[in-house]
Amino acid sequence: EDRERILEDNANRPDLAIVDPSLNSIWEPGRAYTIFWHGGDHTDQAVLELYKGGVFQSTLASGFDAHLRWYQWSIPSNTPLGNDYRIRLILNGSTVAESQLFAINGSEPDPAFDLVAAT
Repeated sequence: EDRERILEDNANRPDLAIVDPSLNSIWEPGRAYTIFWHGGDHTDQAVLELYKGGVFQSTLASGFDAHLRWYQWSIPSNTPLGNDYRIRLILNGSTVAESQLFAINGSEPDPAFDLVAAT
């Protein structure tokens, strides 16, 4: 019975995806924002990374328990402005999800830019 419940829970679990920041979000340096995602498991260990123009910028957080499916990020006030940011979520060192393009105090992101193609 427990095995059946676990299999059913796994079948009903949503795919791993970052839901916020969403496409065309504009976030401001010096403010705190919450990164939200769904999917994954309550035992996952997470890493959040920031990319600009497809180039790694920094690790926002690492080694934290991902069961809450959110992380509060305070954007440093000296963060370069741009409309080509993405956040990458890595669970257990291998499962990856990426946010849609978003801006840090910039204009709307260019939807033609693709992080996967740039890496």
